[in-house]
Amino acid sequence: MKTSEIFKKNYDYIFPLIIWLLIFGKNIFSQLMFVDYVPDTYFTTIKTLISTNYAMVLGPIDILRLIFSLTGLLPYLFQFSILISMFISYFYIRKLFQDKQKTFSIVFSFIFFFNPFIYSRIMIGQVGVLIAYLFLPITIFYIFQFFESNLKTKSLLKLAIAITLCSLFSIHFFIINLIIFLTSAFWLYFQKKFSIIKFLILSITLFIILILLNSIWIQGILSSETLKSIDSSHENFFSPKLSGNIPAVAKIIGMSGFWRESAYSSTYNILGPIGYLIILALLLILFLAGYYLSHDKKSKIFFTLFWLGLILGTGIAHPYTRPFFNSLFNYLPFFNGFRDSHKLTSLIALSYAYLISVFALELKIKLKELGFLPVIILILFILFFTFPLLGLWNQIKPVSYPSSYNELNSFLDSKQITGKIIYLPWQTYLTYNWTINSSSDGRIAVPINNILKYPVIIGSDVYGSETIETQKILDCLNNKSTTCLEQNSVQFVINDKCSFYKDDKSSTFESMNKAYSNSCLDVYKLNSKPKPTQQIPLRFLVTSIVSLITFLVLIILLITLKKR
Repeated sequence: MKTSEIFKKNYDYIFPLIIWLLIFGKNIFSQLMFVDYVPDTYFTTIKTLISTNYAMVLGPIDILRLIFSLTGLLPYLFQFSILISMFISYFYIRKLFQDKQKTFSIVFSFIFFFNPFIYSRIMIGQVGVLIAYLFLPITIFYIFQFFESNLKTKSLLKLAIAITLCSLFSIHFFIINLIIFLTSAFWLYFQKKFSIIKFLILSITLFIILILLNSIWIQGILSSETLKSIDSSHENFFSPKLSGNIPAVAKIIGMSGFWRESAYSSTYNILGPIGYLIILALLLILFLAGYYLSHDKKSKIFFTLFWLGLILGTGIAHPYTRPFFNSLFNYLPFFNGFRDSHKLTSLIALSYAYLISVFALELKIKLKELGFLPVIILILFILFFTFPLLGLWNQIKPVSYPSSYNELNSFLDSKQITGKIIYLPWQTYLTYNWTINSSSDGRIAVPINNILKYPVIIGSDVYGSETIETQKILDCLNNKSTTCLEQNSVQFVINDKCSFYKDDKSSTFESMNKAYSNSCLDVYKLNSKPKPTQQIPLRFLVTSIVSLITFLVLIILLITLKKR
């Protein structure tokens, strides 16, 4: 194939790159830090796996982390993992809509890659959620293939692997993908008229395969104390953030309402309520026009997903949606672990991407004398709807770790570590004097475990929950008892002087001699008893074997079915 033919066939792959450049701009080679993401200074996966008592999920992101670590690109993992995911996503967007013009895939990708959902998750640094969201076209492709193949086993196996892939990045998308699957099944039944009995049998089979494939992270959730501590008082997390005099329903329709949105610029804050509601109304008009111009069952699927995203995203914020949401919260497994209903606006973003693309294609066909001008105007409107996402509106600045943190590694290397190391202030998120200019408030996840080679126990924030281990340590700190800490095998206490959070827990150690001190850190040594030797839990070994064997069996079956 000639170079010109290759370019003509694949020129549109430039658009994911353009969107990525529009988002990160001058920060593509910057070390960025967020509330839920701080970069590693080395490959931390094994340490994290052990320190979480093997409850953490090992997945594709760890392969990327290892590659970036070996190549010295670890500081840029956040940006480039999103770029890689965008390219993979666009590959499947093209496959998904190969029966349509490329214009459809291009407009779809602009809406799907550039919207308030993406913006909010970038601004908090939830890279796993972002990748799982970007991988939705993969699952949708195999969902449609499953039904279009008249429920073939081969398509079912591929679908199981696709859903698992998304779930490994964010377990919340396990449920989101099942919602898409069931919605698609409902509408495609009327088109395909497949056997209900066969569908039920295969659906049960799919569910069993998914449980086996995903048992590695399911065991982590079931062994965690987090889900056990969630009760009705946590339902307040399932409500969009109300601000800017914008109603909750309007927030969700506009894919806004994320709990941390007051910490960054937003379209509605800059334009004001009236200006925002006007462009939101225009977005809805484009969406509805796309729905009424399309007559296939796929449009009905995406239209239904919009309403499901609206109902579930609104959560308890509206009296009409509260009863339905309460039922899901109380009776649907894992649903109460969502923690914020805004994740479900991903369904709304997906619906906009499809139905507005339908409208764009119809517009291009009916106004063909204008060429691509109508489509360009539409894309410019999409960019304007979330314009603070352009270059992240210059809100995020590069930041580096002070040398003080890495210097502590040298000190600990010279000691025999037999006990636990704890970190003060006893918080999960902090603002430091070296991060204050990195964002609107400089708040980031405590990065000590991303720098030190040794596991460090950190505290929970006000919205989190303590584990059995951290609760015992917290009780000791509250009682100002070093003896209690020693009995709980605490050998070193790190007090960070560069954080702006002040509590009285560090005062317990002020009268003690410092074992080590530098510009940011004071370290105190206790006469602790050795911590118990940690064994690999049987649940982790068993579920790892189950997941691996299930995956290998699926691959063998797919190879066998391909040869037939």
